[in-house]
Amino acid sequence: MDLINRIWHAARNESEPIPTLIEAWRTDWLGRVSSHTGEDGLWFYTSCSNWSAITAFRLANPDPFIWVPAAGPAPLVAGVVLTPEQLAQYARDSVVLPDTVVELNPAARSTVHLDTWVWLDPTVFRPRHVRAQAGPLVVDAVATPSKLLLPLGLPADLTPSDGVCTELFRAYQRGAEPSCAITFGRSSAREPGLEFTADFALVWTVTWTSNWGPGGTLPDGQFTDATSIRVQELQTIVRDGG
Repeated sequence: MDLINRIWHAARNESEPIPTLIEAWRTDWLGRVSSHTGEDGLWFYTSCSNWSAITAFRLANPDPFIWVPAAGPAPLVAGVVLTPEQLAQYARDSVVLPDTVVELNPAARSTVHLDTWVWLDPTVFRPRHVRAQAGPLVVDAVATPSKLLLPLGLPADLTPSDGVCTELFRAYQRGAEPSCAITFGRSSAREPGLEFTADFALVWTVTWTSNWGPGGTLPDGQFTDATSIRVQELQTIVRDGG
């Protein structure tokens, strides 16, 4: 009988000292975690909300902690049938997404009152596909970048004014108006490291299809990363030519 079942029976029957069992469970759990250090994947914990059936559930599923490598198949749990949406949620959580790294122009140093264009590299931020299967049930999920949220709280004007960019891949074009940009009102000379810290958040929309039913959508995922931007201020002298 596994430690979880022993703790459960001890709590009901006082058959064993619970603190000793909990410490043994903690040691076992730490050993499991350390054995997968540095690996990409997910831990799953099986649980039963029907207290009258928990003993049978634990006997059918003696190991409540299951390690699944990244994009691996959903764990099999005895006596449980996954719905397509539950499997889609697993597939969504298995998608490996890139950090939110933006392209800027000017890239090295922005200038006060001049637009700093912002866009994403389409070769990096492409739709990500993942398939999950549990028995005969198969789900295909697709995560697609849909909105880039420009940093708020900077001494700057934003384009669009609400800071929500939907034209994600429109790169800098000389002489054109930007669809996604930051226009700073002052330099970064007084900032730590002489740079502004700008937090860009990328929103990913997730859709899924299944061999059982029509599919649907899942809640968006939002991932934020910081970018350092140095801003200079150019001084000009206007002379009267008369």
